[in-house]
Amino acid sequence: ESVVIGSSGRLEKVKRYDLMLRAFSLVQKRHPKTRLMIAGEGSLRHELESLARELGIENSIVWTGFRKDVPRLLAAMDIYVQSSVNEGLSLSILEAMAAGKPVIITDVGGARELVEHRKTGLLIPPGSAKIIAESITQLLENPAETASFAREGREYVLREFGLKKMVDAYGKIYEDLGGITLQG
Repeated sequence: ESVVIGSSGRLEKVKRYDLMLRAFSLVQKRHPKTRLMIAGEGSLRHELESLARELGIENSIVWTGFRKDVPRLLAAMDIYVQSSVNEGLSLSILEAMAAGKPVIITDVGGARELVEHRKTGLLIPPGSAKIIAESITQLLENPAETASFAREGREYVLREFGLKKMVDAYGKIYEDLGGITLQG
């Protein structure tokens, strides 16, 4: 019966997991059966656990630590959230989208290239627990929209980052570098 909101990454200041915890505490007031799963390790782990206790949400959070089985964790998540204030082209966002998870990500760095707002997910401004909470609540309360984001996001990743696309790109590189043509 629980809905699992999840995220993965280093527990460092740039990832702003403090905002994620504050947002989750707001979401839980309206949706008490939600759970938060955070996969990753970092220097802020104890500080974030302390904040979770302060907010009264410690019993609704699963801290997985560093994990190599991210696809297994993604299978347990219903919504993927990234709260960073700086991000490159994030493999974790791509993995979540490929796994068919609706995503909420901050409009920073390379991350903004992955999500078309309100088509393949929600692209939100960085730095606001309130906006993260509102976005999570929007997805929790609009299952059809949530399913559409998940489907469109997965199709986007498969189309733009799938094996055929990658092989074609490598083929072009080889061709440009040395006139080698891949046949297949």
